[in-house]
Amino acid sequence: METCFLGIDTSNYTTSMALVDVTGKVLFDKRIVLTVKPGEIGLRQSDAFYQHVMNLPGLFFDLPSEWLKSIQSIGVSTRPRNVEGSYMPVFNAGNQFAKVIGKSLGCPVYEYAHQDGHIMAGLSIAHDLSGKKMLNMHISGGTTEIFNSHWGVENQSFETEIIGGTKDISMGQLIDRIGVSLGYPFPCGQAMEASIEHLKSEPLSLKRILPFKSNEGMFNLSGIENKSQQLIAGGMSKESFLWMFFTELGGFIFKLLEESLAKEKPDLLVLAGGVMSNFWIRKQLEPLLSSHSNLEVLLTPAIYCTDNAVGIAKMVAKRK
Repeated sequence: METCFLGIDTSNYTTSMALVDVTGKVLFDKRIVLTVKPGEIGLRQSDAFYQHVMNLPGLFFDLPSEWLKSIQSIGVSTRPRNVEGSYMPVFNAGNQFAKVIGKSLGCPVYEYAHQDGHIMAGLSIAHDLSGKKMLNMHISGGTTEIFNSHWGVENQSFETEIIGGTKDISMGQLIDRIGVSLGYPFPCGQAMEASIEHLKSEPLSLKRILPFKSNEGMFNLSGIENKSQQLIAGGMSKESFLWMFFTELGGFIFKLLEESLAKEKPDLLVLAGGVMSNFWIRKQLEPLLSSHSNLEVLLTPAIYCTDNAVGIAKMVAKRK
C-alpha cells in the first residue's frame, strides 16, 4: 500500500473521514449526517458534539486495516474559518480523536480551518498556488463569504482576507428556514432540490421576484426569507416557488462574483460549500466558466461541495 493521508472533519451537521494518496486521489470518503429531530432547525453544539464522538470510531473502523500502516500524517479541522477568534465546540470532537489516532500510529497531526477544507476540495494538490491570488466564495449553512486567499508557504495552508458576505443569516440558513416551513427534513437543501428534479430540463430564466441587493459585496438575506414566506402564504405552489427561488439565488451569486472579479482581478476563482452543489445555482454560474478567458474558474464537484474531509486530507498531502 502506498503512502496515504487521513483527513477528519466534524462540522455542525456531518462527521467525515477521508483518505487520499500522494497525488490527491481519493481512496476513502465516508460521511455521517447528524440527526436532527423533525421540525427543528439545527442542533445544539452539545448534541452535535455527542453525535460526532459516537460516529468517529465507526468511521475509523471502516478503514481497511492494511491502510493504517501507510498513513503518513493526519489533518483535522479545528475551527470554522481561518480568522482570529474563529471557534465552535463541535470541532473539538475531531481534534481530540485525531490526536489519539496520531499518537497511536506515530504520525503528526496538522490543524486546519473547515472553510479551507472546502476550498481545497475543489483543487488538485498538483495546483501550483505559489504567488497566485485566489478569489473564493464559500456558501454553506454556517458561512456565506467572499474572500481573497493565497497559499502560505510557511504554514502550508491558506491565508485569507474577507471582502464580502452576508451581514445576517447565511444562504444555507435561508434555504433551511424556508425548507422547514415547507415541511422538508433539516438540513433541507437536497430534499428541496430532489422534489423538483423533473424540472431540470426546463429553460432557466430569472423572474426577479425576490429583492436580492448588495452594497460593496455585503448583503442581508432575512428580507428574502420574509418575501419568500409571503409568496408561499399567498398561494404560490411549492414547485413554482422552489424553481424560482433557486434560479434567482444562482443569479444573485453570479452578480456578486462578477462585481468581485471586476475589483479584485484574481488568477484563480474557487466556488465551494454545500449550497454550491445545487443544480439550478450551478446552471446560473456556468457563464463564469467561459466568460473570463484569462481566469481559471473551479466550480467544486457537487459531491465535494457538501461537508467532507477530502479537502483536509488533500491539504496534508500537499505539505512539502
